Amino acid sequence: MQCILSALVAIIIALAPVFNIPLTVVPPKGELPHESEPAPSELSVYDKVVGVDDSVFYISRPNAENMKIIYASDFGMDSDAQDNTDAFCRAIDYCRRNPGTRLVIDAGEYRFSPKNTIGLNSLKDVLIDAEGAVFVFDCDRYFEISGCENFEIKGLAVDWAWDESRLASVVKIEKRNAIKHTFDMRFTELDEVPEDIAVMVRTWYTIINIKIFHLFLPFVFRR
Repeated sequence: MQCILSALVAIIIALAPVFNIPLTVVPPKGELPHESEPAPSELSVYDKVVGVDDSVFYISRPNAENMKIIYASDFGMDSDAQDNTDAFCRAIDYCRRNPGTRLVIDAGEYRFSPKNTIGLNSLKDVLIDAEGAVFVFDCDRYFEISGCENFEIKGLAVDWAWDESRLASVVKIEKRNAIKHTFDMRFTELDEVPEDIAVMVRTWYTIINIKIFHLFLPFVFRR
């Protein structure tokens, strides 16, 4: 990847005068920020961060001690439910309309099958206290966080529903036949293999001494 980026930069610099491409000049190093500690707030605490060359700034996070506590279970979240998307969204909507809220999610595994990405947006002075909860998704539509102020997610883990759809499996290639271009695959982690399973093919291309990694899913393997 570093080789590709270096080559692209060199090409852009070489072509810039020909096509009148303006190149951004890196500004000179200026004085680094040294923020003063913010005044105490009922709903915020501040963590001091010391950065490069002793620069100082502060990051705010919710003050759990002064927040109203609500429980996700009161909105219908249940570790036995097949899909907790609607219940979780109801809890988030309450938090959005009521700044200064601490949403407590009991420990356990909660399954999610959202049709759209779950929007965690426009939240202010909100703490999601998951207490070790695990959100298990069976799709790639997770969370989108935007436009939030003094918002924190604490103690939450996100996992994939491996029992329904494996992201990957390790296989061992056996009995290769160079003449017939065939081979057998043995799944080292599975006792049973689905009837239809997608196989990822990985190839390498070398162009001008630059190695490019190429991934695609061209076929379905059948037992």
